[in-house]
Amino acid sequence: MENSARGAIGVSLTAASWSRVAGANDRVRMGVIGTGNRGSDVMKWFQKEPDAEVIALCDCYDKNLNAALALTEGKAKTFTDYRALLDSKDVDAVLVATPDPWHRQMAIDSCGSGKDIYIEKPLTFSIEEGHEIIKAVKSTNRVMQVGLQQRSGNHYAEAKKQYIESGRIGKIALVRTWWHGNSYHLRKPSFKDQPAGLDWKAFLGPVKSRPFDAQQFYNWRAYLDFGGGQITDLFTHWIDVVHWYLGEDLPVAANAAGGVYAYQDGRTAPDTIAIHLEYPSKWAATFEATLVPGGRGAAIEFLGTEGSLLIDRGGYTYQERGQRKAAAPDPIVVKNPTSLEKLHSAQFSRLRQIEEAAEFRCRQWAQVCACFASGQDGLLAETAHHLQSIDRAGSRPAGRDTENEDDRIDQVAALMPQNDCRIVLVRPRDPNNIGAAARAMKNFGFSDLWVVLPFAPVWEDIVSAPNATDILANAHVVDHLDDAIADCNLVVGTGDPTRIDDQQSIFTPADLSRELQKAAHRTALVFGTEKHGLTNEDLCRCHKIMSIPTQPNCPSMNLGQAVAICLYELIREKQVASPNLPESEAVSAGATEAAVNLSIDVLRLVDFVLPGNEPDLTRRVRSSLLKYNLSKYDMNMICGILRNVKDKLQRGEEESTKHEKDEINETDEKFQPLIGRDVPNERILNESGLINNLRFFVCFVYFVCFVLSSSLLF
Repeated sequence: MENSARGAIGVSLTAASWSRVAGANDRVRMGVIGTGNRGSDVMKWFQKEPDAEVIALCDCYDKNLNAALALTEGKAKTFTDYRALLDSKDVDAVLVATPDPWHRQMAIDSCGSGKDIYIEKPLTFSIEEGHEIIKAVKSTNRVMQVGLQQRSGNHYAEAKKQYIESGRIGKIALVRTWWHGNSYHLRKPSFKDQPAGLDWKAFLGPVKSRPFDAQQFYNWRAYLDFGGGQITDLFTHWIDVVHWYLGEDLPVAANAAGGVYAYQDGRTAPDTIAIHLEYPSKWAATFEATLVPGGRGAAIEFLGTEGSLLIDRGGYTYQERGQRKAAAPDPIVVKNPTSLEKLHSAQFSRLRQIEEAAEFRCRQWAQVCACFASGQDGLLAETAHHLQSIDRAGSRPAGRDTENEDDRIDQVAALMPQNDCRIVLVRPRDPNNIGAAARAMKNFGFSDLWVVLPFAPVWEDIVSAPNATDILANAHVVDHLDDAIADCNLVVGTGDPTRIDDQQSIFTPADLSRELQKAAHRTALVFGTEKHGLTNEDLCRCHKIMSIPTQPNCPSMNLGQAVAICLYELIREKQVASPNLPESEAVSAGATEAAVNLSIDVLRLVDFVLPGNEPDLTRRVRSSLLKYNLSKYDMNMICGILRNVKDKLQRGEEESTKHEKDEINETDEKFQPLIGRDVPNERILNESGLINNLRFFVCFVYFVCFVLSSSLLF
């Protein structure tokens, strides 16, 4: 996320803004979607606000709907389909407090209906969904507020200003968060069969269809089909405060461990979890939670070089470095603070009414980004725990409908990472394209990204790389193409066929998929700039050339699209790299260049290199060596012969044997007519030795041609 976006994340209401709140006649008319326990609780806080009025209710269970209706004294309209509520022209804004799987769709639909939204966390189940919501909020100019109520707590803002922003705490190295004993055994349902007035299908929503299950209906937070357990329920609250305080919201690494350790009651969400996150600015955050009663409650502790700050929903305590007791004689503790839910709902209802709402609306997407980023860390942690569970148990834990996902992961696992293919982007100008390329790599199971001289930081646009931030974090940024391909056995460039030497093989992406079966493990796909592609010099560094067929009147293709097409072809038939040559026999680009340089040295010694033709000759020699897919053994043999030829030419007469001298004396009369009777025998000896060396070199050339021709027969 860009720094400018981070700056807008903390948007708050100024005194002047509060003074411009509209009067009672312009109260926010609210609809509530999801009137269960949480929905009813938050609805009560909105009802207490003078600037808000609840006029519509929606739920798929009549019992919950009727209970909420009673709270409005029967005045609100009721709906069983949330879309009908959104169609109501009387509703200005909605409170969404449904089970988590519904959040994405209801948020997007609310934006499309012109309604502002207060939505419970977590905002999404995936990073892709988060970006969809951000796009919807931004494109429709809506106000959205997520139920991360710590941001509305006065003591949170006070502690942030006094100890974090002032720098008093020093350089923060570790942030510890925890939430202990905040749960229960599963509630026992009062019924076994589906009760009357419950639309089970509507309750499930995006979740995979199944017969009615009273436990999952009553205790849906305890099942991974419906949420992320403590990671998305509790961790999201604390990590949001951490992001808010430290201004950084995207970790470079996430680890998690945990499981169902305490309550063997059928739940699938872990009852105990431990998370570790690392951030680019060299600090770490941890979270631990257990549903076992007791422990240390719930809090956040910031550990800096000059002190530590402990804060929770009740207050905070600051301790200077080296002190055993709190810095203040009477620790700063907020007793019986105003409900955070009350403060949070008040902020939403007033923000909705600001006369300058257009100014705030244009920045709302940044606030949504902040809430999404807080949830994103939870998603990363959940993914880390999910993968560890797979590794430990050998099977995937119960969760959302992942049958297709499992098949896809299994397909990619069969190909990667041992046969990984490197993606090299040369001088990309637009960070969006770097992100799009990273996303395509993630889609198809590739991870090795190299970027040569980018015009903007690789990390500048992570929005284009949902779920692929790890690829951006681990990308190699280098100054020269040679650095990116030096250890690769096959280098495939992309470019216009009309600009390419006819000695280099040209492929379509489909052809390339089959060709890579002949390559060893380290393969590089090289893509050029968005405007001009690879230069001729870049193309000369490539062993093979690939061109994506396009219409002549529109040959240029988006960089991210080009990467996606190529990678799709590589895995479509599981042909990423089933090499005929073992890795130990593969030839690296560096070894090829060494052979090219040796060849030029030899040709220079025999005056074959003329002024001005060396670059072209070098290119042709390189093309000749690359086109035959030589093994390391063949290349070593050729380099050995070239070295001997080079040495022999350099030594000249000094390394000639007596046998060679005798042969030259016998041919004296043959050479005299050519060089003149007045030429000394010493001159004859030297030129004759050179001719002998040239004969050796000619024999070598014939030998190489024979080897190459023979290799084509197999």
